[in-house]
Amino acid sequence: MLTHPQYRGRDVAKILVAELIEIAHHAGLRKLEAELNGERRVAIRALAQLGFPRMMYLTDYVMDMKAVTHDYVLMAWTSK
Repeated sequence: MLTHPQYRGRDVAKILVAELIEIAHHAGLRKLEAELNGERRVAIRALAQLGFPRMMYLTDYVMDMKAVTHDYVLMAWTSK
């Protein structure tokens, strides 16, 4: 999920993910997962605040279209 530059810093993505968690809870889903590259520090912090602990971190695991490697982060929310 990316936020348009004009709306960054307003917690738009965080609000949307919180809504997804609420929908998942009402739908009976027990787990949501988020995959990110390691440079997405703001997103990683926001997801952690919403109850997504880091489940996996792999160094230089993914490669972008310019053949630059990036770390891979898997985070997961589990219903209580």
